[in-house]
Amino acid sequence: MKTDTIAELAAASVIAATGFYLAYRWLLSPLAQRLPAAVGLIVDAVGALLLIPEYACTTVLRRANGHPPPLVFAYGEIVSSLACAFHSCGLVVSDAIDTASMEVGRTQALIGAIVSALCLVLLT
Repeated sequence: MKTDTIAELAAASVIAATGFYLAYRWLLSPLAQRLPAAVGLIVDAVGALLLIPEYACTTVLRRANGHPPPLVFAYGEIVSSLACAFHSCGLVVSDAIDTASMEVGRTQALIGAIVSALCLVLLT
């Protein structure tokens, strides 16, 4: 390896380790606090978009026949159930990140940052 390549690799490792350290120490807790709201907004928006076909179908069928078939409502129930499941998963992940961020000390964050930086640099 050339000297320039080794210097670039070392600089990239130090920069990545510093970034990971700061992320582990200072970003995990705020992320865990804001994650449920962000997941909720995204899941609600996607769920609403996925329910548009059901709304259009039921509106057309109500005007034509007076009542839509039950299959149309089953689609809406499936979308709603999936949205609830994703909300629950978001809360579980948020609690796990919050718990992990409270337990990460300086030494653990430093070791994690060094290992993460080495993996990132060596795998790229």
